[in-house]
Amino acid sequence: MFDTHGIFYKNCLIIGNACRDIQVELTLSWRISLVCFLTTNIWQLWIFTYSCDFISRESMNIANAAYTAPWIYLPMDRFGKLLRKDLQIVMMRSRRACYLTACGFFPISLETFTKIMSSAMSYFTILKQRTMDTAE
Repeated sequence: MFDTHGIFYKNCLIIGNACRDIQVELTLSWRISLVCFLTTNIWQLWIFTYSCDFISRESMNIANAAYTAPWIYLPMDRFGKLLRKDLQIVMMRSRRACYLTACGFFPISLETFTKIMSSAMSYFTILKQRTMDTAE
């Protein structure tokens, strides 16, 4: 089974740790490798949140697809009536979007990605300010 929650939290922690580690005095090669590592993890997190957001957006189109299907041409026998009833249930259920959550805490979407990146930059700025204050 694919552990989506573990990947999501791992990426968040790696991004935070990499932002912290960039501030430490390192050689140029270590800084370059750390920036590449950070960029790769941000990219992986974006792909993960984009795919979850895509699932959510596409789940909203299910009702429209069911409505525009050629169900009008179904015969009015037992099979046709059952299929029409099933399509009604599908359309009613698809009014609410399907979404993936992070262990049930919050839905994962592109909005979540922007919040994570905003928080990471805020923490990075605070840590940088703290290290500058302690260096003085």
